[in-house]
Amino acid sequence: MPAERRLAELENSLVQVKLDPAENVPLLAPLLDIPLPPERAPSLAPEELRRRQLAALTSWVMAGAKAQPLVLAFEDLHWADPTTLDVLRGIADRGALAPLLVVATTRPEFRPPWSMRSHHGTISLAPLDRGQVQEMVAELSARHAVAGGVVEDVAARTGGVPLFVEEVTRLLLERGEGGGGIEAIPATLQQSLMARLDRLGRAREVAQIGSVIGRGFSYALIRDMAGIEDAALQAALEKLAEADIVLVQGLPPESDYRFKHALIQDAAYENLLKSRRQVLHRRVAEILRDRFATTAAAEPEVLAYHFTQAGLTDVAIEWWGKAGDQALRRSAFQEAIAHLGKAIEMADKAREGAPLATAVLSSQRLKLQTSYGQAMIHARGYSAPETTAVFARARELTAGIEDAAERFSIYYGLWVGDFVRGELAPMRDIAEIIKREIEARPGSPEAGVAARLNGTTDWFAGNFADARVSLECALAIFDPERDSDLAFRFAQDLGVSITAYLALVLWPLGEVDRAREVAEEMVARATRIGHVGAAVYGHFHFAMFEMMCRNPAGAAPHIEALIDLARTHGMPTWTAYGRFLRPWSRRHLDGPAAGLSEMRAGIAACREQRVGNFIPLAATALAEGEVEASEIEAALATIDRVIADSERTGQRWFNAESHRIRGNILLKRDPANTAPAEEAFLTAIAIAQQQKARGFELHAALSLAKLYQSTGRPADAHAVLAPALQGFSPTPEFPEIAEAQTLLATLPP
Repeated sequence: MPAERRLAELENSLVQVKLDPAENVPLLAPLLDIPLPPERAPSLAPEELRRRQLAALTSWVMAGAKAQPLVLAFEDLHWADPTTLDVLRGIADRGALAPLLVVATTRPEFRPPWSMRSHHGTISLAPLDRGQVQEMVAELSARHAVAGGVVEDVAARTGGVPLFVEEVTRLLLERGEGGGGIEAIPATLQQSLMARLDRLGRAREVAQIGSVIGRGFSYALIRDMAGIEDAALQAALEKLAEADIVLVQGLPPESDYRFKHALIQDAAYENLLKSRRQVLHRRVAEILRDRFATTAAAEPEVLAYHFTQAGLTDVAIEWWGKAGDQALRRSAFQEAIAHLGKAIEMADKAREGAPLATAVLSSQRLKLQTSYGQAMIHARGYSAPETTAVFARARELTAGIEDAAERFSIYYGLWVGDFVRGELAPMRDIAEIIKREIEARPGSPEAGVAARLNGTTDWFAGNFADARVSLECALAIFDPERDSDLAFRFAQDLGVSITAYLALVLWPLGEVDRAREVAEEMVARATRIGHVGAAVYGHFHFAMFEMMCRNPAGAAPHIEALIDLARTHGMPTWTAYGRFLRPWSRRHLDGPAAGLSEMRAGIAACREQRVGNFIPLAATALAEGEVEASEIEAALATIDRVIADSERTGQRWFNAESHRIRGNILLKRDPANTAPAEEAFLTAIAIAQQQKARGFELHAALSLAKLYQSTGRPADAHAVLAPALQGFSPTPEFPEIAEAQTLLATLPP
């Protein structure tokens, strides 16, 4: 069918279910192999395109079901790829909203990646009993007389397996009375299927070629594979269809074929000599590569599989690597892990047989490990033991590699694991190594990454002034167009990560308005570029910025977006973060006692995930909630652990605020004894001054000034508050400025 006609039919089907063709055709046509005119091709980042395509598929199904009751059938769901399961998850979640029946067959061990709902059900299929076997035999032999004892024999021989019942009955009918009866029937289903294939003559060879291609195949592909005339090929395919070996859709040369059952395909495949299989697999791969470029580009894993089965290790590794990189760019992280893991497994076996690997092979192996690490970061988490092990192995592979860029990617993976775990000492060591490695390449994209890492390391330690210098240097180096590909080497978009931490640095330094502008630029870029990793990173860091600014309402929509993306794409670290962020935002809306247990559980989940960064901020917020709910002793225990952990790990960026909150807790605990609270406030001021964190200093000075005023020490209150206020002008971003100015006006100098 011409492409124009197929496109028109797609548009018409969308109109019938009241979906906008202009919006949905560019998303759905590529999934249906319908070519689009260049002007209609979607110009979206890969992950944004994938997200919208999944949403469009789900909407199409739901809209179709609302227009007319719909039944969807899926066979062998245990073989489905993660993306297909993502589509089914969306349908499963929304299925109760329309007259829709989804039927899926699967092996018993399969566990769906969606939660069971009231409108879901599971049916366990047991072997057919005697009565069911009798019905099936009767239906298959409707125009033939079958002896009464045959049903008993068939039931006994087949064990009630439907496909075997069908095969045995067909063979008995084909052989007739002189065929030797049930004793002459093969003892196993596999033998029975192979016997049926053997009686197909030349069509058997076509079935065998098709079995190498896969469960389904197009006429165009099998014609190129078989190398026989159209008339002979079509006759063979018709014979296979008549024998119920394959199911056919359409007419040649536009037809498509599918083996009726996976076991039939297996039987045809097993009937081939290994050497013949390898030749056919190689031919499939080369034909797809050379004549079906669109398929090769869209499904490199198919070529990788065929090259693997052909025994062509080097080229198979190359195509598994391509498949993994493509999946990584599409944010299909589980597929990326599977494809890259296969490439790594094959490469390591090849290296065992050739220990004197060339520099080129070593570099390729390192690149596979690096890409695998990026996928693990997103799928398992930055600090997961598996991710750490991947990058540790990558570091071993850097021996003898002169390419600094490759080594740099490995160092980044190690650094980010230490960062997320909240371990300053190893972070600093790696940041220094990276800094030295990059000295010869000033202005390069890697130099921007190095400056970002050093700036974030300084921020972590509370060295805000140094952090600002490094981050602004990184921002000056960053080129949005040139550096757009860095996200796939360093698990994060460079522009997003620089501005995320620059905002967190500027606010404590007292530049609160600029901090807000940078934070908003950051989250806008994170959502605009359309990569899941960048989006969750942006939403999370904006939420943490709002937590630092004590603005739960501003954080709420970003928290929900973070949780939704993390759950959809199976990102455990980000899911753990969301578990404490959501109850924090809800507590401020629902009352002081609401959400405390959920916040505790969220922080515990982060610690279980070996997530340590940002815990000082989260746990300090928890302590504030506990004191507001009059859980004073719990609050004091929480804040004391925060301060102790900060001293142990070196994560001191929020220390001034933690000591200030401790002062508030102590004052609440014993209002008559103000000395401990005064000491805590003075400690907070000293830390803030040492860190040049004027925003945190003003917070602490205001708390101490209130304490002095309430205890009859107005001059001391003025002395501590006046210098902290210098240079600040009132702004909605920092309401404490206006409060401090009002208090200062009442105090004698």
